[in-house]
Amino acid sequence: MLLDDLIDCLAKKGVQRVVCERALLPALSGCSLETTDIEDARSAAFFAGGLVQKEKRPVLLALCGDSLPSAYTALTEAWFQQSPLLVCAVYNDVLNVDTEYLKRCSGFRIKLQKPEQLHLIDTEGLRAPGVILLEQTLPPAGQPAPDPAPLARALAPEGRLFVYEPLCGPGCENASVISRAHRYGILSKYAGFCAAAEVRSALVTTADSIALELNIFNNRYLSPRFKAVFCGDTREYDGWLESNDIKVRHAAALTDGLAKEFMEEDKPSVLFIAGEEQHA
Repeated sequence: MLLDDLIDCLAKKGVQRVVCERALLPALSGCSLETTDIEDARSAAFFAGGLVQKEKRPVLLALCGDSLPSAYTALTEAWFQQSPLLVCAVYNDVLNVDTEYLKRCSGFRIKLQKPEQLHLIDTEGLRAPGVILLEQTLPPAGQPAPDPAPLARALAPEGRLFVYEPLCGPGCENASVISRAHRYGILSKYAGFCAAAEVRSALVTTADSIALELNIFNNRYLSPRFKAVFCGDTREYDGWLESNDIKVRHAAALTDGLAKEFMEEDKPSVLFIAGEEQHA
């Protein structure tokens, strides 16, 4: 895999640490360098920047392509400090990715599609922040998403169903799809929709969305119409959610009966569907 080849190449040039967005961790399973995974791409970027300052050597920050804009502020800070923060963003197709906005905060920008291009990474270039756009198809993570059809039936005919893009599949034909590019703020925007709209609705997203916006549940204005289904069963947030008067349910599968009960709750509610937690 090209990402493995890149890491081997950078290791020979003195790179010893990798910080990655947790969604990319499965692609780094064979990584020989010390690896730290962090849920939030923005936090990962600043953590990597801090390591560069402390260790005085290049650190690789590995992100999914959609998360690259989240590293912009950290890259800008590294640019002013001229510290070697190396950002690798993985895309299915790099040719049409616009990198113009990165010229203001990086010393080099390279698009890699095959191992023969690794010579473009010059040792001298590792003295300043740089961006590597790498083309590689990533394997899907986690278990199959829950079937949203029971929710769609429970919401019919006037309700709205929102589904995060990586979880889209059969049964999502009439759902409003939330792009990967809009991953940050999914829960906050849905909470705002519930506060303003009179229609019933439900959101289906990955369980790791909670870690990005946990404080949204500490909100006295959270509407009873707030209904979120999380793919991935985790109980680490139950205490926090329940202390904020959120109804919490856990189930092995989403059935018609469960969907109906869930949508009829008279308070903000969340439902965790069992299975290995997905990161996307």
